[in-house]
Amino acid sequence: MLLPLVRAELVCDHATIAASCPYCDNPAVIRSRVAGALRPDLVIPFKLEKDAAVAALKKHYVKRPFLPRCFKDENRIQSIKGIYVPFFLFDYTASGISDLYSK
Repeated sequence: MLLPLVRAELVCDHATIAASCPYCDNPAVIRSRVAGALRPDLVIPFKLEKDAAVAALKKHYVKRPFLPRCFKDENRIQSIKGIYVPFFLFDYTASGISDLYSK
C-alpha cells in the first residue's frame, strides 16, 4: 500500500487491515481488505482517551512491585495504543427429530 502523505510504501502481511506509518505515525486503513462480509456494521469508539489510559496503566503498575523496569519505562508507557478487536455475533436455528433410548 502506498501512503499518500509521505509517498512511502507500507509493507504488511495479508491479514493486516489497519496500521500506522513508520515515518509520520499517521493511521492507514487498507480499504480493499475491509469489504463485503468483513466490513463491520459498526465500530465502538474507545472509552478512554490516551491520557486517561496512561494514568490507569501507571496506577496498575504501582501495585506490581516485581514488574520488570522495562514495563515501567516512560517511553514504553507513552507508546501504548488502542486496538480494534473484531467481535462476531452469529444466529443459529436448528430443528430435528430424535429418538432417545436408555438401558
